[in-house]
Amino acid sequence: MTRLFSLSSFRSVRGRLLALMAFIVIPLAALSIVLASVNYQTVVKAIELSQVQTLSNFAVRSRIWFRGSLRTLVATVLGVQAGPDNPDLCETILRDTLAGLQGFQAISIMRPGNPDCHASVVQNVTAGELSDLAMQQKTLPYVQQWIGTSLALTRYDAVRIRGVFHLMIFAKSADPLGRRWEAILLTDAALLDQAFEVGSVDGTTAIALMNRGKKVVVSRNVDEHDIAWLPKEERAAAAISRWEDISADGTPHVFASQIVAEPDLYVLTRSDKAALNAALIQFLILSFTPLLTLAVLFVTYAQVIQSNVVGWIAGIERAARSRQLDPEGTVLAPLDPAMPHDIRSVAEAFNAMVEAARKREFDLRGLVASNQFLVRELHHRVKNSLQVIQSYLALSRRQHTGTDSIHLAETEAKVQVLSTAYRLGLTDGGMRLVPVREFAEELIGTLSSSMRQPMQLIKAEMTGEAALIVDRIIPFGLALVESVGAALAADTLASVSVHVNPVNDDELFFLVTTSGKPPVNIPPAKIMAGLAAQLGATQNDRASGDILRWTFKK
Repeated sequence: MTRLFSLSSFRSVRGRLLALMAFIVIPLAALSIVLASVNYQTVVKAIELSQVQTLSNFAVRSRIWFRGSLRTLVATVLGVQAGPDNPDLCETILRDTLAGLQGFQAISIMRPGNPDCHASVVQNVTAGELSDLAMQQKTLPYVQQWIGTSLALTRYDAVRIRGVFHLMIFAKSADPLGRRWEAILLTDAALLDQAFEVGSVDGTTAIALMNRGKKVVVSRNVDEHDIAWLPKEERAAAAISRWEDISADGTPHVFASQIVAEPDLYVLTRSDKAALNAALIQFLILSFTPLLTLAVLFVTYAQVIQSNVVGWIAGIERAARSRQLDPEGTVLAPLDPAMPHDIRSVAEAFNAMVEAARKREFDLRGLVASNQFLVRELHHRVKNSLQVIQSYLALSRRQHTGTDSIHLAETEAKVQVLSTAYRLGLTDGGMRLVPVREFAEELIGTLSSSMRQPMQLIKAEMTGEAALIVDRIIPFGLALVESVGAALAADTLASVSVHVNPVNDDELFFLVTTSGKPPVNIPPAKIMAGLAAQLGATQNDRASGDILRWTFKK
């Protein structure tokens, strides 16, 4: 048994860590935390279920009350319809009905072809007000039936008349083939006290029948005129909604709501968080003991890991960090016979990797230096070869006249674009940016001496100190040669103007224009489009005499 629990019996780091974790930490920690968590979740669910059940009970009782009141209203209307069409008799029936039903305050019946019939047992409700309420309610959507058959098309609401809240039920005949009627019933809101009295309610739980707009119709365990207990956020939906919120008095509570009479009447409950806080405290207490045990075990575990694993790994890490800070350093990972074999394998592999990397880096430096020398030599040879070709073309041009001389001059200028780009861009360390102004002025000087007729003039206006890489300066130079050559071929030519000016910090404006009439299809559109694509230039609308009008990035 002693041999089984000895960490030295595990020759790998993975074996030692997993053995210690499995034998000491995992079972105790997992079991303790799981038990505490399950107990906490059970208690919380029970508290939440109790809160929701309280809300559901009062919602059901409220709906039953509204359903019963609707039945009474429909039965009263049907009783009136069963008798003769006598307004006095109708009002007598309604007054008798109100007198026999405590809390029923006013009834109004409207039937097509018959006078409206009203009755009220309170002084603050008049027949005109009942008619106005009926006209208002009949324009609004009717609510869906909760349960059972549809007694009538119905709306439920709460209205305040002269400062007094009344519960209101508006009903309309649902049978299109039967006798049509509409009726409205007002009841005392206190009638719902009976529904709210049923069952037991915790003294810390407040419950109320609410009208949208945070209007308390009737309440239990809170003052109906006190709105400080209401939540900041009003929620009213057909399904039960439960949420935590800050009440108007600034204290946190748990609220739940459910609509009981669409569209605006809903039941709202408020519960304090004492039970949830007690459950949380219980969870913390149940978790504290195993966590304390784990803390003690962690100290022991850390000491063992330090002596058996971390010390060796720290040596490898120091060597690796030293290698990162100084790639040419010679710090190697420590090796010791007491190291676990897998850590020792890592250290040996790291040291071998350092030696191999050092050798490979030395070889690569030699190859890079050799390649740089070859590249510089190649660039020099290309530059010299282009200069030789340019000189040869210049000599050939001087031995020809007419069209041949012009063609050779254009070819010479295009070769000069390459030669000048490499000459200005080539340095001992590699290639650099080519200054646009110096490059363009040199090209224009060559074009002026080789392609310009005695009466022609090439003017240049260039500002700024922009520079381009060789891959972009070459298409720029070729476009300059093509456009200036086309401008010099214009009819009745007096002068050619070349402008290269900055538009802003990022863009350059490139314009070649002639005072004569430019030739058709010169320079070739496809060639210029290809050069514009290589340069990344945008063609702008050309004015009269413009050969080229581009804008491009620096």
